This record gives sequence, C-alpha cells and structure tokens, in this order.
Amino acid sequence: PQHLERMEERLVSRFTWGLVADIQGPELETRVAILRKKALAESIDLSPEVVLLLAQAVRSNVRELEGALIRLAAKSSLVGHPIDLDFVRQELSVTVPRITETSIDDIQRAVCHHFKLTERELCSKDRHKSIAFARHIAMYLCKQRLKASFPEIGRAFGNRDHTTVMSAVRKVDGLRDTDPETRAHLDALDRKLGG
Repeated sequence: PQHLERMEERLVSRFTWGLVADIQGPELETRVAILRKKALAESIDLSPEVVLLLAQAVRSNVRELEGALIRLAAKSSLVGHPIDLDFVRQELSVTVPRITETSIDDIQRAVCHHFKLTERELCSKDRHKSIAFARHIAMYLCKQRLKASFPEIGRAFGNRDHTTVMSAVRKVDGLRDTDPETRAHLDALDRKLGG
C-alpha cells in the first residue's frame, strides 16, 4: 500500500491495517499443475511436452489457461487430430502470438548484444554499475513484454530473489519517464526485439 500513488494518506493507512499480500499470476510449475488437473477432469490426453508448451505460452491467468486447453480439445475433436506439439504450436500461433515472439532467453541475448556483455556477466553476481544497469533493463523487459512472474525472472537471472527483480523493475520504470538515456536504450531494445 505504501507504493500507491495519488492516493489519500488516510486510505493508504487503512490499507496497511490488513494483511498485505503480493498477488501475481501463477508461476510455471503452478500453471503446469493446473493444466494437468484440468486435462484429467475433462479426460483430455496430453503429453508432458504439450503441457509444458501450453504453460509457457499462456502466462496471464488461470481462466485463459483453461480456455486455451478447452479450445485445443474442441478443435482436436472437430478436425480429428491428436493434441500433439505441432498441433498445439499451430493453434497457439493463431490465438497466442506471444509464443512465437520473445522468450526470457531472447531478451537476455538482445540486452547482452546491446550492452556488449556476455550472458554469463548478465546473470552473474557482479554489481558493477554498467552490468547491474543492463541486468535491470533485461528484468524490466521480461516483466513488461512477457508478463513473467518476479520469481520466474529471478530464477532466469542467476537465482535472484523476487524482491530484487521487483526493485529492478520499479527502478527502470521510474528512469524510463525521467532519464532520456534509459528511454533510448529501451526504445532500441524494443526495436531489436520487434515491437
């Protein structure tokens, strides 16, 4: 609640009286478990590879995840095609274009190329200003473009704590509006990543 902007102080104070919880979209492991349970309940036969692909493609919320599974099952029964990797990729490219666009690895590679770093340096514990800045930019892009969860991003950047990622995203978000150099880096990387 302390981070709410343009909110009356008395309301912020009231919000802090209760339980404060960080609510985010489900992590990959949770999405996989949800898909397995839903597939079992609906008697849909899915291979572990298909479950993983679906869980990686649909990140936003449980309803969208379950909806994607039901759409796949319906289309599969209509055309008489099993739900295999090729079928799922083809259907997701139409309904969830994000699967063919960008991954955390893609963002890390683009940031490394842009800032002339190695991926090892980007994910290292090195706190040198230039490396930390590039790492923060990469984390910010992962959150903004992929809507990945903070713990998921943290794991991809050398098993960092989710609070470290939250701080990096907040910092770059603030710099984006006030610092022309940061904005220029973000614009260049957006062009490089196709957006």
